Amino acid sequence: MVLSLEQPAWSALSPGAFTGKYFYDSSFDGDYNRVVASAKSARNDQTSIHRLIDDQGSQYGFIAISIAVSENKPCLVINYLFVSQQYRSIRYPELKNKKIADILIGYAYQIATEANSV
Repeated sequence: MVLSLEQPAWSALSPGAFTGKYFYDSSFDGDYNRVVASAKSARNDQTSIHRLIDDQGSQYGFIAISIAVSENKPCLVINYLFVSQQYRSIRYPELKNKKIADILIGYAYQIATEANSV
């Protein structure tokens, strides 16, 4: 399994195109509504979405992040982290037994660390 993180094109953030790539917990409508809200926020340049996909085009989840200021210092904000239902709670041996959420959080940490060193 080869995974990569990418930012979707603006056109891929339309609610139908974006939300149709993921599977949701049918007992909880909040998942779907938050994914729609994240896509709208990214289309309005309020957040940046980074999605985790494999070499076959399957989308595992995404992280929506933004920059804020706290005590006169820039900080990275994780606005929303979503993992498609079928990939939740699975530890992947090829990812050093990490879950998809671990990969997405690690990516956000990497971005924050790089921004802090500038």
